[in-house]
Amino acid sequence: MLSIFARFLPGTLLVCRWIIAVLVLSLGFFLSGIGTMLPAGVIVIGANVMLLSAGVIVYPCIASYCEVRTMAPDWRGWGLVMLTIPAFWYWGLIEPNGSFRSMIFSLVTAAINGRTALLLGRVALRRGCGAPTRGMALLFATLTTWMVLRFIVIVFGAPSPLDLRGANPTTWMTVFGYIVIMSLMSVCVMWLEVNRLKEGRTGNGTLRARNLSEFVKYFRNKLLLLWSAVSVLIVCVVSMLGIGYVNIREAEKSRLIRSAEQVNDAFVEHTILIFGQIDTVLRSVKGFHLRTNSLIETESFLRTLDTDQSNIDGVYLLASDGRELLPYTMAPRGVTATNREMVQFHRATNSDRVFISPVGPGRVPGQYHFQISRRLDNPDGSFNGVVLATVNPVSLSRYYRDLTAGSQSSVSLLGIGDRKLRARIPMPSADRWATPDAVASQFWDAMHTAPSGRFEGSSPLDTIRRLFVYRKVGAFPLVMVTGFSNDDLHRGVRERMKWLVIISLGILTVTVLLALQLTIEARRRDEQDRFMSMLNHELKTPLSILRLALGPQAMSTGVRKHAQRAVEDMNAVIERCLQVDLLRHGRFSDRPELIHLEAMLTGLRDSSRAPERFTLRLTGCSDPVSDPQLLRIILSNLFDNALKYGSTDQEIVIAAGAAGRHGIPGVVVRATNGIGPAGQPDAGRVFGKYYRATGAHSSTGSGLGLYLAANSARLINAELRYLPTATNITFELWIPL
Repeated sequence: MLSIFARFLPGTLLVCRWIIAVLVLSLGFFLSGIGTMLPAGVIVIGANVMLLSAGVIVYPCIASYCEVRTMAPDWRGWGLVMLTIPAFWYWGLIEPNGSFRSMIFSLVTAAINGRTALLLGRVALRRGCGAPTRGMALLFATLTTWMVLRFIVIVFGAPSPLDLRGANPTTWMTVFGYIVIMSLMSVCVMWLEVNRLKEGRTGNGTLRARNLSEFVKYFRNKLLLLWSAVSVLIVCVVSMLGIGYVNIREAEKSRLIRSAEQVNDAFVEHTILIFGQIDTVLRSVKGFHLRTNSLIETESFLRTLDTDQSNIDGVYLLASDGRELLPYTMAPRGVTATNREMVQFHRATNSDRVFISPVGPGRVPGQYHFQISRRLDNPDGSFNGVVLATVNPVSLSRYYRDLTAGSQSSVSLLGIGDRKLRARIPMPSADRWATPDAVASQFWDAMHTAPSGRFEGSSPLDTIRRLFVYRKVGAFPLVMVTGFSNDDLHRGVRERMKWLVIISLGILTVTVLLALQLTIEARRRDEQDRFMSMLNHELKTPLSILRLALGPQAMSTGVRKHAQRAVEDMNAVIERCLQVDLLRHGRFSDRPELIHLEAMLTGLRDSSRAPERFTLRLTGCSDPVSDPQLLRIILSNLFDNALKYGSTDQEIVIAAGAAGRHGIPGVVVRATNGIGPAGQPDAGRVFGKYYRATGAHSSTGSGLGLYLAANSARLINAELRYLPTATNITFELWIPL
């Protein structure tokens, strides 16, 4: 937007310097944003120097504007920037310290921009100073104060942790604040330039009328400033939403991590509680059996136990060879693979350790369970069998499901030794229970480092990428893993940003609608001004002729002729204004009928002021079916235009003939005249409303004729084109048959 402003307003040094400063500032932020992709020296030194240089670039132009003097380089500012390079080099590369770098940056930024704030402040206190100067002074003072406070906060704030000491402490909110201030300053800069032209002065105190006329021609009623401010507001709102999204996403991610850690801890404690209760049952059965050594009494004891049936499916005793001894009421089964693995583990392990088997098929088809077991010993300490309890994974998964919130959250209870699932939500398919590595492989590397932590990866079970937290389940050989997906994160971010987006879009919508309304009103008033200017200019000469003709002296033939022509000119201007008004309000309707084109062209020639100047060349043209009123308006304007502005030394040729276009038969009419004193009109504006070439103002006219002709041609599906050459001007009208 600043570049467009400078394009139509040459010589605006303040805007041009501001554009350079904004580009340098943007490049500095860009380098900071892609820091990991570039050498450290480029980021630490290059980015900071660029950010500081923006203020140094602006200061000379502000000083030139305020003091109305020739612009000179700001050597003091550049000296301050150069002095920061050793500090950035040392605390960025030799002994990295982000806090020290930020202190240096804040202090130098405050010094550079503080001078600008003082300069603008002195000017703002003068009598008659405009609002943009005061606004600019306030913004620079705000930036300076902010940097000073930032320096103080960093100096007296708590030092960064050792592992983060070299990182840049600048937050996204700081960047956003900088962008907002620079955007508001950009509006003030354009406002300053508008006032400069309005007051009729430039940097050297002279009036540049050409610049002012160009500005008024292209941007009347300060529409450029209006839409520049709207554009800056849009950029600010979009930047705010972007930075808001980044901050909200980080906050939501932190919240989800804390929530996942809390939920995971709750799952761990619940699992420890359940498994502890189960282990208590196993120890009780084991102790009773050792004392009595009777299966019958042990089974009776089992029946008296108040076990939680929602978690424990059953308690069993296995012989040393894996056969089931209890309960008697169950149909005996052969030695299963799970039993064999369990017996082998306890036979090989002399200590009384808990064994938790993988999930496998249960007695009831379609149901799965895993087993928790302890070793049974003979009085001499030899292996005598196993006491075990079967646990349904659904009982654990039900509890997990009740505490998780995300639609793609997952909870997995895994064995550390075999890396297989014991429970999970979402529930896996039957063939995936025995699959090792149910979570990302990097998790197991993390497990070797710490018993709790977090990692990010994709689960092989559903390939959904998640951020996981994990924790070992007490003394059991198990680990609890809880994760949430990016979809869960984005859903939370969208929910938290909903009202921010709605309010921001509402503000933007209202602002744009108000700007459009102001633009429409400004253009309407501008059109009225141009219309009144045209009437004032074009009717003044005919009225002077009439005033002369109606004077006390007798009216000669020549004077009468001039008076009649003046009346005709005024009538033509008023008639065209009325026709344009009818066209604007849609009161012209296409009423097609067969038109005798040759008779119409001949009639228009004969009724013109100088029929002798026209030559008709009609070759095999057919009569079209069109609206006679609209076609007459188009052709009469072409005749009148050629007669007024064509060279008086050359004839005006009206040629007509058959011509097809777009596969449609038609007839083409060309009006060709030599280039007169008015010169050639601008091809891009010739059909514009109120447009008249610079040399055409010596003749009476409204600037509406060709505008009316072009719009009337569209109503009858015709095409009107302007075809200039080096010596002639031709208007070509194609009419479909």
